Amino acid sequence: MKRILIVIPAYNEEKIIAQNLERLADFCSKNLIGDEFKIILADNNSIDKTSEIVKNLAEKDNMIIYRYYDKKGKGLAVLNTWRNEANNFDIFVFMDADLSTDLSALTPLLLAIVQGSDIAVGSRYLKDSVVRRQFSRRFFSRGYNTFFRFLLGAKISDYACGFKAVSKKVVAELVPKIKNDQFFFDSELLFRAEKAQSKIKEIPVKWAEPRQSNESKVSVLKVAWRYFREILRLKRESNPNKLSRNEIKFIWLVGLILIAVTALPYLYGYLSRGDLYYTGAHIFSPVDTPVYYSYIEQAKDGHFLFGDLFSNELNEPRLFNPFWLLVGFVAKIFNLSAPIAVQVFRIILIPIFLFVLYKFISFFIGEKYTVTRKKMCFLYSIFATGLGGFFYYWLHADMNNGNSFNLAMDMWVPEASNFLIIFTSPHFIASITLIISIFYLFWLSLDTLKFRYSIAAGLAALFLFGFHPFFIPTIYFISFVYLIFLFLKNKKIDLKPILNYFLLVIISLPSALYYLYLLLTDSSLGVKAAQNICLTPGGINFFISYGLGLFFAIFAVVYLVESKRANNKLFFLIIWFWSSILLIYGPFNFQRRLTEGFQVPLTILAFIGFVIIWDLLKTKWKIFREAKLWQILPFFIFFFCFTNILVYYGDFRFLASKPEIVYIEKGTKTAMDWYRVNSGYEDTILASRIDGNLIPGVIGRRVFLGHDVETINYKQKLAEIMNFFGGNNDDQKKINFLKENRIDYLFYSVSEKRLGNFNPSVKNYLAKIYEKNGVEIFKVIGD
Repeated sequence: MKRILIVIPAYNEEKIIAQNLERLADFCSKNLIGDEFKIILADNNSIDKTSEIVKNLAEKDNMIIYRYYDKKGKGLAVLNTWRNEANNFDIFVFMDADLSTDLSALTPLLLAIVQGSDIAVGSRYLKDSVVRRQFSRRFFSRGYNTFFRFLLGAKISDYACGFKAVSKKVVAELVPKIKNDQFFFDSELLFRAEKAQSKIKEIPVKWAEPRQSNESKVSVLKVAWRYFREILRLKRESNPNKLSRNEIKFIWLVGLILIAVTALPYLYGYLSRGDLYYTGAHIFSPVDTPVYYSYIEQAKDGHFLFGDLFSNELNEPRLFNPFWLLVGFVAKIFNLSAPIAVQVFRIILIPIFLFVLYKFISFFIGEKYTVTRKKMCFLYSIFATGLGGFFYYWLHADMNNGNSFNLAMDMWVPEASNFLIIFTSPHFIASITLIISIFYLFWLSLDTLKFRYSIAAGLAALFLFGFHPFFIPTIYFISFVYLIFLFLKNKKIDLKPILNYFLLVIISLPSALYYLYLLLTDSSLGVKAAQNICLTPGGINFFISYGLGLFFAIFAVVYLVESKRANNKLFFLIIWFWSSILLIYGPFNFQRRLTEGFQVPLTILAFIGFVIIWDLLKTKWKIFREAKLWQILPFFIFFFCFTNILVYYGDFRFLASKPEIVYIEKGTKTAMDWYRVNSGYEDTILASRIDGNLIPGVIGRRVFLGHDVETINYKQKLAEIMNFFGGNNDDQKKINFLKENRIDYLFYSVSEKRLGNFNPSVKNYLAKIYEKNGVEIFKVIGD
């Protein structure tokens, strides 16, 4: 025997309540034989004769009970009644007082609960349903259900039908979570039930509208507005990664501090320039920065495809780089110099990266940690570094003496540290932001099996590979390993996760194929790729580079796996962590590039490991029992962030030394500007290694030799330059050299003069076309 409670919410229903209650009681007596049932009229503050009528009925029929609530609200009346009677019944029903749903559907509604459903819902939109209703209300109802499903990803066909039954379990577990106490309460109940993966069954109904529109107590427009606001509330609440205002303010505060802190060296470099021209570079990018500037200058000149301006070979512009193209176009539109454009994008991208990083951390560990701990993990992920600063002198190397490879990576590899990424270049910030976003979206695509997430991940990867193709192995390999992990864990291979993975690959593949095409069809690009050797230091260097964080991360991995406390989110971080180490030492000559992104799973896992140890200490040692995690922040700063402090200080010292690769003499800059106006895009100028590396970035013109990777056969050409400027003899060899390498101009400043005693003024194959402030420019005229 089942105990059944039927609740009818009522407000000023004196005209219909008597006959409808009698009709319902009669139906139940005839059709619920063998079951115990009660009908409670939940009066939510009626001011007509509803109370009097129902009390009279209750005196005659003990199956009818009257309850009064001194506050209006359909949801309030139903939910409070269910809660108050939670221990007395097995099945809980509510239906509208006008009995617009034919009572013949009550039996299958109850049967669905008896057969194991958590909720049974009357639906007016199933195939077998019969509905008689005014067009305006039918239109509103259809629109509401469609909007509900679209915005919240729900699946039920009819959320608003006032004819539902729930189990005792639902009353105990879901009803307390419902916040709406008006008309929206049952829609919220169904949404929360779907999210909780409750078993829900829809029942076809016969539905008629017994009231005329002018009799209805419901204003369609008012209800529509209320429903809209409530749907948006559920949308916000259903987002597991939703940030509070406090968290958003915190991220902005951190962002503003980071912008100020990382801008200070650049500002110092500019303000301390004196009569020199400051290129906007700093300790981590003095050689590479002109390469990025050259892209910006080409974009400002109207080029959509970029050429290599650091080598004399006539290479047709073929490189499509969407990131630097965007920076260049913005610089052109707002008339910004390349250094200013880079700083503008760096500043804009910092808060975007911080929001993505915080949301990623919040999503992957937010269920386990308080907001305070999430913030600490976030700060640690930004500022964490290795122990390179402590071992700096022990490793006997200097960042400026050409032996930086001997240093721990946290002292000289921007990709190895999130702080250095923020500090160095906007394209690094963009790439780390995209890497995190891609993995987050891909994880969602496998968890929800929805293609829209893998499509978004694929589009993000398409853009990422367009300017940083190094990360093709990172994205494809780590995603594939996680896919295999899910198959092994679930002990079955599903088609939909495979399709999600292939969507990611197929959408992003054009960028990968484009770079493969360039490598196969452009021999110069192949030479540059071979020259671009970025191997990861091995042995103790790797452990020093990531320091204590590496040990805490490994401890967390072992603890989580052995204790079986790792969910799919944590397993993804673990897979990202170990897969990154494999890739960092993989069969690539750009290994070191792949350190970017590794610090994200490393720092999150390290923080988890530290918290595990901290919580264990609090249970065993009295000294830790009253302590707060944030109180050890000075310890974190010293042991986990010291290298960043040392490097930051070192940048000021580097700029104070006024290095030639960062600062240009005023006369040299004036000469470069003159040359830009009086030369063409395809002209090639011969200059020293220093000036040759600056010219393409400063004025967007081609040189014989400049950047050590961008210049084809760099070592050979460097030797040729040394020979050319080294002596004043062998003119025929010099003439042949200039012709064979299609050199049109020669740049002659203090940098070239230091290379030897070559005197271009006395050479009949060189014509002086510029001389000012000790700098000369010559045009090659032949024999």
